[in-house]
Amino acid sequence: MSKQLPAPAITKDHSVSTICKIFGANSCNILLEILPIVSLAFVAYIILKCLSHAICQSFLKYFVWCGTIVSYVSIAFHWASETALFSHAGIVQEFGRSLAPRFVYAIGGLSLAISVLYRIFSTSDHLKMNKRITILAVVMLCSWSPTILVLLGKQGPFVALICMTGGTM
Repeated sequence: MSKQLPAPAITKDHSVSTICKIFGANSCNILLEILPIVSLAFVAYIILKCLSHAICQSFLKYFVWCGTIVSYVSIAFHWASETALFSHAGIVQEFGRSLAPRFVYAIGGLSLAISVLYRIFSTSDHLKMNKRITILAVVMLCSWSPTILVLLGKQGPFVALICMTGGTM
């Protein structure tokens, strides 16, 4: 299982307590379960936008794009399987708990391997060195970020958003 956010301890000095008093404790718990998946969608959008502007080779771009999307959807299934919201859905539970992390790790490793093989066997003499470094960095970011987010747990997308935006959201 991934690391989970601790359940909200409702105290008078906690900032969540005012929200929970207004909307109710049940709504607060639902919000705390959905918020990591929403922030994961923002992280995926930022990474895919960076990917679409950085890579010009169509094969590598298509493969990394599809692998990144499947990885982020698998992470969302993994986290959804750990919540009480989808406890009645058997397919979400089965795929999310056992297969989703394996898919994320396999896609990340396969993406790195394809990138290395593509670099070895393709002729990229026409690209400038800065462009080649940018392409390699984006492919590594797209390959490693889903794996790191699975390992960080539900607080991972919040940390990634803060790092990507520089804390200016």
